[in-house]
Amino acid sequence: MVGGFITFKDNLLEYVVSRNLKGKDLEKQGDIQGAISLYEENVATLYPALHAYTRLMVLYHKTKDFENEKRIIKIAIEVFTTYNINEANRKIDANPQMKDSILECLKNCSTLRDADGWVIYNPIDIHKWENRLRKLQIKQKG
Repeated sequence: MVGGFITFKDNLLEYVVSRNLKGKDLEKQGDIQGAISLYEENVATLYPALHAYTRLMVLYHKTKDFENEKRIIKIAIEVFTTYNINEANRKIDANPQMKDSILECLKNCSTLRDADGWVIYNPIDIHKWENRLRKLQIKQKG
């Protein structure tokens, strides 16, 4: 919310959360295809909320739909790489003296903490998805 007004980003987050909650309920009820449809709608927005991406990876893997699993992994890597870079730039603007440390954490997908243990920057670990994608590609070749 900006200046008392609901922004497009606020509305989008509300819709993403709503679909994720409905998707979780559908999964519990055993309606995997219904959940997949809702999660796919969220991924189509390219909004950086992890739940839909991670659940689709799991559901496509369980249903042995490896092409869609790879597709979602690639989208997640793209979306969260952009997210990580934007967050790193925001943190560098707020803490210019920590630029090198923040960039190192961005590169390694590791957490940066201050002397008291407070998190300064914590990027989404896209390396695990890159590894998963490589394994899927190797599996399909073999």
